[in-house]
Amino acid sequence: MLPSKARTNTGYRGVIRVNYENQGQNGFLVKAARNGKRIHKLIHLHRFDGDEKKAFAVAKKEADAFFKANPKKKTSAIASAPSKRNSSGVVGVRLVAQKYRWRSNPEKETYNYYVEAKWSPEPHVYKSKRFSIKEHGEEEAWRLAIKARMDGIDSAEKKLT
Repeated sequence: MLPSKARTNTGYRGVIRVNYENQGQNGFLVKAARNGKRIHKLIHLHRFDGDEKKAFAVAKKEADAFFKANPKKKTSAIASAPSKRNSSGVVGVRLVAQKYRWRSNPEKETYNYYVEAKWSPEPHVYKSKRFSIKEHGEEEAWRLAIKARMDGIDSAEKKLT
């Protein structure tokens, strides 16, 4: 018998045991989302004459089929997908203006401009590298930043494989 909770984790990816007696929903819920596609399908126990093992086996097959048809994207594919907010035209590379105020004259402001590359070598870890436009020139700073990002993404891919 199920505990008082209506939903129980089965320990299998994408499959949840549900028991909403007042709604007539008793079985396994296959629920997942990946790459903009979703599955939300209830496998009712009454279709299997109350046999939980058979219903669970069908739910696992449904979940496996969904995950096989929609594999995880590689880190490089996610990192190279352009955002609609991207204004530089290069994913992960942006122009940064850093404002400095002078201690001797607080009214005076100076801006230093950089081209910054950002990437994620592993989950929850972010790396960045800046190239000064003043030091390298605008074209060279952009070139160096793009190269730094590509090198960072390549090293992240090598760690994953």
